[in-house]
Amino acid sequence: MSNKDRVFVAIYTRPGSSELDSLNSTRSKAKAQKYHWGIWIEPKNGNGSGTSFDLEDSITFSSTTNPFGWRFHIDEHSSLPPRMLGRIMIGKVPETLKVTDVGRALKLVPLPSDPQSPIADVVVWLKAAIEELQQVGCAETFPIDTFIDDALSHAVTWQSKGSGQKKINYTWSRTFP
Repeated sequence: MSNKDRVFVAIYTRPGSSELDSLNSTRSKAKAQKYHWGIWIEPKNGNGSGTSFDLEDSITFSSTTNPFGWRFHIDEHSSLPPRMLGRIMIGKVPETLKVTDVGRALKLVPLPSDPQSPIADVVVWLKAAIEELQQVGCAETFPIDTFIDDALSHAVTWQSKGSGQKKINYTWSRTFP
């Protein structure tokens, strides 16, 4: 039996989004940029505690070379963040790695503000982060663009219903033990 930490893509409401935004998203085709995305790692059978890895953009962190203030952010949580709509499992942390190793791997993914970065926004960063996780064995291999489309569909459902299944398995077994 495996007690490896689980690796998820977490989907959040964006700061400052409103119920009106939610209503509008059900009337027109939602875009991935409407949501905040990140990587979430939690223990097997976790009770909501976990570690989040995501990008933040804030004028507070802006500079001449980083006008939008992008920065890589890691946070430890004792419970699920209130803005989290849900999470989708994409893999497990191999026994040879720790959560800190995952953080180091994700720090290698360029930020949108890095010089000559091919990363345009947090969604493109997420795709590159998933690819990096696939390369280090923390995420299963699957078509990332298809995954983003599937994840976006779940996000829209989670936001419009406000409840229901908030944790989905996207790995080969497709079910939780």
